[in-house]
Amino acid sequence: MPDPVRVLALKARTAHVQGIDTDGVRLWVTSVERATRKGFLQEFAVSDGSLQRTVELQDGDRYHPGGIAAAENSIWIPVAEYRKESSAVIQRRNQRTLALEFQFPVGDHIGCLAVTPQFLIGGNWDSRDFYVWDHQGKLVRKAPSTTANGYQDLKHRDGQLVACR
Repeated sequence: MPDPVRVLALKARTAHVQGIDTDGVRLWVTSVERATRKGFLQEFAVSDGSLQRTVELQDGDRYHPGGIAAAENSIWIPVAEYRKESSAVIQRRNQRTLALEFQFPVGDHIGCLAVTPQFLIGGNWDSRDFYVWDHQGKLVRKAPSTTANGYQDLKHRDGQLVACR
C-alpha cells in the first residue's frame, strides 16, 4: 500500500465520520452523532485544517449522512434514517454556502453516493443494491450488488467508479 501523500489534522471535533470530498482548497466531511440524533456537514481549509463552517443535516427522522460527492458547484449528500431498509433524501448543497438547493426522497437507506456528469449513483445500507438517478432525482434503474462488500463512500473519477469500505 502506498504511503499517504499528506496527512491533514482537522482542527475541530467531528462526530462519527461518514464521507469526505475535496476540491483541493476545501475539505468537506459528513458525520453523525447517534446519541443526539444529529448529522453534520463540515468544511475545513485544506491549507491548515481549520474549520470554516458547519451545518446540521436532517430531514425529519433522517439525520444520518452518508458518503458524499462534490461536483461542479455542488455537494451531493444522502441523509437517511439511522436504520436499514428505511428512507433517505438526496440533498444537493451549494459548495460556497452549504445551503440546501434541492433534494429528493428515496424509499431506502442510501449510505454512499457518487456523481457522474449525467447520473447520481447510490448504494443502500451494506451496498446490497445500487440506484442510478438523473440529476433531477428521477430513478433510472436499481441493480443488486454482485459482491458482498458494503461501501461507505463512492467517487467517480476518470470515468471509473471508486468505492471504499
